[in-house]
Amino acid sequence: AHAGGRNRVWLDDFSLWSATARANPTAGMPLRGLGGALYQRGDLEGAERAYEQALAGRNNDVGKVTIYSNLGTIALTRGDLDRAEALYR
Repeated sequence: AHAGGRNRVWLDDFSLWSATARANPTAGMPLRGLGGALYQRGDLEGAERAYEQALAGRNNDVGKVTIYSNLGTIALTRGDLDRAEALYR
């Protein structure tokens, strides 16, 4: 039974990062991964929420830069050039 549950976690990026974020609620890295998985699914709102939650978690400097860059990409995708530029800076 345990192996079957673990296989479901590794099914795809979304299930892996969702499970990891639930297990590590104060860590930014799993939420960054979840944001990426949601973005790949086309869920811009969900990705943006995950990235914003990731900012509130523990991150090193590279992690924070990655989050702001990803939020900038979401803004760019939406055509919000001013917000994208601010986030990229």
